[in-house]
Parts: sequence; C-alpha cells; structure tokens
Amino acid sequence: MDQPVGVLPSGDQPAQAGAGDEPPDPAETGHAVPGPVPWTARTWVLGLGTGMATIVLGVLCLLPKKTPALDPATASYVLVTLFFPLTDKVVALGPVIIIAGMGLLVVMFLTGAPRHPRASPWLRGGAALVAVTALAAAGLSLFAVTLHPDVLLSMFGSPEGSTFSYPWFQLTTIATMPMALFGLYAGAAVAIVRPDADGRNSLSTARAVATGVVLLVGAAVAFYAPQIFTGSLGSSTFGSGEDGVTLTPWPVTLIQVGPHLLLVGLAALLLAVYLRLTTDRVETGADPDVAADAVG
Repeated sequence: MDQPVGVLPSGDQPAQAGAGDEPPDPAETGHAVPGPVPWTARTWVLGLGTGMATIVLGVLCLLPKKTPALDPATASYVLVTLFFPLTDKVVALGPVIIIAGMGLLVVMFLTGAPRHPRASPWLRGGAALVAVTALAAAGLSLFAVTLHPDVLLSMFGSPEGSTFSYPWFQLTTIATMPMALFGLYAGAAVAIVRPDADGRNSLSTARAVATGVVLLVGAAVAFYAPQIFTGSLGSSTFGSGEDGVTLTPWPVTLIQVGPHLLLVGLAALLLAVYLRLTTDRVETGADPDVAADAVG
C-alpha cells in the first residue's frame, strides 16, 4: 500500500528475456513492423503462372465457334436454339477473363518492384508492356475494318448460309472497349505509382495531375478528331455491286475512345485531389512569427 503506483516491490521485478526466450510481438510492444519481405521465386512463379493461365483460359473462350444454320426444317433446330446462346455467353466471357489475368500481372509487377530494387526498372517495364499490349490489341480491333475491309464480308458466312461462324473480327470487337479501358488504367497506374527509398510504393500528386492532363488532352483530340483531321473524312467503298460496303473514316471511329480517355483522366485528377487532401506536406522551415512567439 505504501509503494508508489506502478512500482513493483523488490523481488517482484519482471525477469529479463533470456537468450532462449521468444522475441516480443511487435504488435504488443508497439514497435514498427519491418519493411516488406522480399518475394521468393515461389511467389513469382505462382503469381505470374496464375495470371498467364487465366489469360490462356480467356483465349480459349474466344476460339472460333461454329454451329449449323438455323433451319427450322432440320431436326437439329431445337438443339441449336438451346445451346448456341450458351456459346455466345462463353465468347463474351473471354475478354473479361483475359483482362483479369492481365490485371494480376500488372499488380505482381508493380507491387514486386519495390521489393527488388535492382530489378525495379525491369518489373515496371513489364507492367508497362502489359498496358501497351492491351492498348495495341484494342487499337488493332478498333481499326480492323479500316486496315482489312474484307473482314466485313466474312461476318455473313458463306453465300449459301450453310454455316455460321465467328470471324476474328467479331471476336476482337467484343474485347475492344474493355481492353482499351484496362490498358488506360494500367498505364496510368504505372505512371503514378513509383517505388520510394523505403522500399514501398508511393503515389505522387504531381504525377497524378500530369497523367490526368495528358489523358484529358487525348480525350479532346479523340472527340474532335473529325474536325481536326478533316482531310481524312472522305468516304470509301470496299467491294462492288450489291456486296459493296461503305467504310467509316478513321477519325469518326476514333471518337469511341474519347469517353474512356475522359474517364481515366478524370480518375487521375480526382486521385490527385485525394492525395492533396490526405497527405501531409513537408515543412521547409518554421514561420518566423511562430518561432518568435515560441521564444517569447
């Protein structure tokens, strides 16, 4: 009762941890947890392998599918009408599965970069390569008709209508906009997220603003492409006679990318606002008036 509060009687002092005792838990002692643990080869093999396997699964969903013509006079009409819509759904899942696998690759590269400082430029380059690949695939699909007008004639099958199939143009068209949106988001992440000296990824307000401005400029160019590239608006026709197809000028086709550029650009700018509001500014020095008041 006579002892001050918090002082143990002599002989009741806590024993010092010996050499064989377990180290204290950082959560219990209040000490900071060490930096990120370097990834092992098993981490990379499983992570990248899972991403690649997911991409392959998505590609398999996009393989050309064929079915007999929908002729009500044939006995297979009921089977075709029942199971062919399922084929449509499997094909539609292909781009989603591919994007999921590519997303895992980007996450692995970006989060693994600060854990391997020497290989960090190569890992960030791998993430950028995935983003560029997605954008290139979207661009080739978007301008497939401009580059190869003959693909339009393959959409209607054979002249007799004996077989209906998915030409590659239709398979890539359903993946154009999702792939473009993923590529823009992945590229923005590579531009904004950088490893810092502490071995962790950091987000910069300045980089987010710069990325957003660049994307908004790209969106403006896409929206006003017909007014900017007026010399490329001439109509052209592929084929002859009844099989002739009027081609859409590429500036008009480019407008489809405008909303996606606008969306990702605004997301980058809003991220910059969030970082500005939630990140402490580095003080360059004390205010002279404040310092004088403290001395007084």
